[in-house]
Amino acid sequence: LAGPMSNLFLAFIIAIPFMGGLVEPSTENPMWNAVAFLVQIQIIAVVLNMMPIPGLDGFGIIAAWMDEGMRQRIYQYANMLIIVFIIIMFNVREVSLVMWTVVQTITTFMCVPPEMANAGAREFLIFR
Repeated sequence: LAGPMSNLFLAFIIAIPFMGGLVEPSTENPMWNAVAFLVQIQIIAVVLNMMPIPGLDGFGIIAAWMDEGMRQRIYQYANMLIIVFIIIMFNVREVSLVMWTVVQTITTFMCVPPEMANAGAREFLIFR
């Protein structure tokens, strides 16, 4: 759990200017849009890592209570299950919507305007 917790800690540190009201909630400044997007990336890392999928930290939480044999059988397919999960995330609209809703909710809770994070993402993905 050190990975997701360090991502969450970093997200809070990066979001301090937003939480302190030091940043105008406007998409006019590319630097603050990029910072907002960076907060969102950290939250995405937290949410993804907490999924109960073998190979991710979320599975490690529930694996502790599993039978050793079952845990080993599941771990055999960890790489394949992560790939299947990524495919589902990008192709099943409902799953993607739930994921982005959780990310946007946490980001908004941290006083980072979603429109700024979205503008930062658009600026980052210039070749899209």
